[in-house]
Amino acid sequence: MKEEHKELLCLLKKAITATDNGGSIKISNWGNIYRIASRQSVASIIFDYLERQGENVILPKRLIVEWLKNSLSQRNVYRRYVQAIVKLASFYASQNIKMLLLKGYGLSLNYPKPELRTVGDIDIYLFGLKERGDDMVEQVLNISVNRAYHKHSNFFYEGVAVENHGKFFNDEKHKSNGSFEVHLKELLDDDAKNTIQSPIPNCFLPSPTFNALFLLRHAGEHFATNEISLRHVLDLGFFFERLHKEIDWDYVISVYNKEGIKRFYDSIATVCIRDLGFNEFSFYGYKYSPEQLCNCQSLWCTDVLL
Repeated sequence: MKEEHKELLCLLKKAITATDNGGSIKISNWGNIYRIASRQSVASIIFDYLERQGENVILPKRLIVEWLKNSLSQRNVYRRYVQAIVKLASFYASQNIKMLLLKGYGLSLNYPKPELRTVGDIDIYLFGLKERGDDMVEQVLNISVNRAYHKHSNFFYEGVAVENHGKFFNDEKHKSNGSFEVHLKELLDDDAKNTIQSPIPNCFLPSPTFNALFLLRHAGEHFATNEISLRHVLDLGFFFERLHKEIDWDYVISVYNKEGIKRFYDSIATVCIRDLGFNEFSFYGYKYSPEQLCNCQSLWCTDVLL
């Protein structure tokens, strides 16, 4: 691992655990740290930490201005993103359609400061009413909906891209996703038990057990295509840290083993605990051993992550 990658992980760990050893923070090249952090979608989290350190951090003035500008821009994007979700949920409520929100805003609520999480699309699921939801968007809102993709439709609402999911994974290109679809749909059959009302009216979030399956598989797809980032890892770390007591772990671990992703889970858990400072007991009383670290290192290639 390159020195700049070690420095980035060290900064991120301090930001997550809110710990500091005192004294000035020495970094070999702040410009490299900023570029890598931006690429990994964690720049705002690190900048928030650096702001709290005051005189202990000495950065080039031009870099401070650029970093601050981008951090403020991300916060504004987050606010507009949440406002769009509020309006979209209200619209579906007017059509008597319940809206489940995947990833994004729901995951940001697990962060110490939600607005520091980078956001993108609005991913929704309408409990089997996908086609009706798309029809209403076109007929009532006069917004064009692209229905070409079998997994989800696409449209823009309040300047934000929306993906209206009929499926959670691409089970046509990757047949192994089919059984995962079954597990997730079964959990949603009892939506009163397996969904959570968010602070936004008519905006429901998946249960912790659902997300323990969905989020890990989703991260696994990004890993397989060399598109995983530190933000995906933080999503899992903050999720497990906050909600681990509400997960049906016996069921989740059985699915991990059955679907062959337990080793990937071990790698994520090891990185979160060893490198980022998350509590090991957030991961099913997880204690990593030297053997697991070896397995982790053989799977978790730093060239893929950083």
